[in-house]
Amino acid sequence: EILGDTFISPSVYESIESWIRLTHGWDIRTEWICFSPGIVPAINLLILAFTKPQDRVIVQTPVYFPFFSAVENHGRELVYNPLIYSNGKYEMDFDDLESKMDSTTKMLILCNPHNPTGNVWSADGIRRIGEMCLAHDILLISDEIHSDLVYSGYHHTPAASISKEIAGNTITCMAPSKTFNLAGLSTSFLIIPDEKLRITYEKKLDQIHVGAGNIFGFVAMEDGATLPITPGGCANPNRFGMCGWAAQARTLSAEPRKSAGSRRS
Repeated sequence: EILGDTFISPSVYESIESWIRLTHGWDIRTEWICFSPGIVPAINLLILAFTKPQDRVIVQTPVYFPFFSAVENHGRELVYNPLIYSNGKYEMDFDDLESKMDSTTKMLILCNPHNPTGNVWSADGIRRIGEMCLAHDILLISDEIHSDLVYSGYHHTPAASISKEIAGNTITCMAPSKTFNLAGLSTSFLIIPDEKLRITYEKKLDQIHVGAGNIFGFVAMEDGATLPITPGGCANPNRFGMCGWAAQARTLSAEPRKSAGSRRS
């Protein structure tokens, strides 16, 4: 095998579009899809691209700890909007959130579904937070890496699927990492409907030259998207690991696969 420069095949984009449409009922466009070597690197890149030192970035605690360092390591001010624990579950504190939003607040990082509480946020709750961000000119970053791991009876709502207006102010972060146990393949993608935001992100991605991706991750993600979807559109834990095997077993062509959206490493 010749493992040279990586080219992103059109079939990679098609697999992402198909998976999101079938599992979450959200129709996305090919041009909205961007790549990253992981969600945590993506969040760091987004903070660098869309905020400046001393800008305020809101997180909803308790939350995945790399959110904190992604903000503080780049000289931004970390602002806490603690969730409320009531009647055995966590809820958003919208009054506190409103009080934290001012002219120096430039970004809110939403964990949807939420890690570590396990909350699957309601469409109404996401709409409210999306409209608050619009009203205060705050960019909404929605980390939806756990979106496929939802129990039967619950439904994941992609934040950007709520409305055209919210979509234009939202960057969605997704990956096959949790769904198919592929974190070691460093493959994730962002969905950015707004062209200006997309251009800004891709410029930052190109500045540090990490947009080419991992061919094994792309192959595994494509194979994963062909697996049967369980009732309710949630991932079946019994199929974890199958795509890692598929990435090794599948024959990879040595010939570069051409695409208008290709990147080189």
